[in-house]
Order: sequence, then C-alpha cells, then structure tokens
Amino acid sequence: AATPVPLGGDLNKARLNFEKAIASGKGEFFLAHYYYARAYCVAAQDRALFMNLINAVREHPPGNNPPEICLINAVMKQKIEKLVLLEDDLFF
Repeated sequence: AATPVPLGGDLNKARLNFEKAIASGKGEFFLAHYYYARAYCVAAQDRALFMNLINAVREHPPGNNPPEICLINAVMKQKIEKLVLLEDDLFF
C-alpha cells in the first residue's frame, strides 16, 4: 500500500493481505491493524475503515491477549492513539 499506484502499487492486493494478516491473528495482533490503518487506509483515503480499525483495537477487551503479544499490543495501542491525532492531516 505504500507504493503509489502509478509506480506499481496495488491497493486491492494490499487490502487482501492486511485482511489475511488480521484474520490469521484472530484480530488479536494489533500490529496488523496499525499498519492497515496507517498504510492502506491513508493511501486509499478510506477514513471509515481507518476508524473501524482504530475502534477494533480500542474496544478489544483488556487481558484477552496471548502472553507472547501483550507487549507489542501495548505499544501498538499507544501508536494507534498517536495516529488518531493525525487523522485530519492524513485524510483530505
């Protein structure tokens, strides 16, 4: 998604790959949500999906994460909150 369409980027393929990543992590690995929102949603200018991904992370019940991803999810939650602050600059 980071590669512009005129330079060979494929938003459909990127979307499918992000959806597969979220599904394979059963929605519990927030790294995929963050990069889906940051890379794909911004490139596609899909503000609704951006907010759906943000809200999925925000609404995820605390303590339901497998222990091996607790730290990365905590970091991703912080990064997602910072990303929300940039929302108006990212979408036009």
